[in-house]
Amino acid sequence: MPDHALGLYELAGVLWSVGERESSAEVYRIVCCLADMREDYARSYFAAARWRGDMSGALALLRGRFERLGGRSPDPAISYFEALELLDRIHEGFAI
Repeated sequence: MPDHALGLYELAGVLWSVGERESSAEVYRIVCCLADMREDYARSYFAAARWRGDMSGALALLRGRFERLGGRSPDPAISYFEALELLDRIHEGFAI
């Protein structure tokens, strides 16, 4: 699966660069789900979702990653915290 995720990640970047932002955001979401231990993919998805105005969906996905993977790595917690911080919800970040 990582090879598929990398190819899709590159596709999402190309879509973003040619102005296909809605399509790009959806591909970034898929990539984030395919390779759920890659923080760069999660951060790219969050950035695209933020542009799109889909904060509730992006935060739900990041929180789910944190809850599911937090015991294996601190990175999902850090990504979730950073997303909350960008949204001026740092008090919620400190609660995790």
